[in-house]
Amino acid sequence: SGSDIWNSVDGFSFIHETKTGDMEVVAYIEHMTAPHDWTKAGIMIREGLEGNARNVAMLLNPNNGFFLQHRDAPGAATSNKGLRRTPMGESGWVKLVRMGNQFTGSYSSDGLDWTLITTTVNVQLPATVEVGLVLTSHTNSAYADATFQHYEAI
Repeated sequence: SGSDIWNSVDGFSFIHETKTGDMEVVAYIEHMTAPHDWTKAGIMIREGLEGNARNVAMLLNPNNGFFLQHRDAPGAATSNKGLRRTPMGESGWVKLVRMGNQFTGSYSSDGLDWTLITTTVNVQLPATVEVGLVLTSHTNSAYADATFQHYEAI
């Protein structure tokens, strides 16, 4: 379940690890069940585990496609960049690249040819962050389910 990854406080499931420095995070979302029109699955780089933490996420929604979203300050509103409506539905590859405090997000149908979602976004995150897989059903009254493959954060 989880209320959403949006607004000023997030409610979601997060399987994460601690990483330091520049990185590239990739995952394949093989399948997801979506109990709500805005159920989301993907990858995230986050300053901490607080609900209002700064973060950058590359997400897939079966109804609305791929998008990059970010929160620039603790408790600030979340911004959405580069919504791409695609015929991929509930599966696809997502990639998030961090170079200092510059982030880019991409998506792919095969994990080889990537489409950049938007221009670079700047979010001031500490060097050491939490990185991993995210899922939110967008409603606390129902569970979403997702199967991820090929997760890598290097």
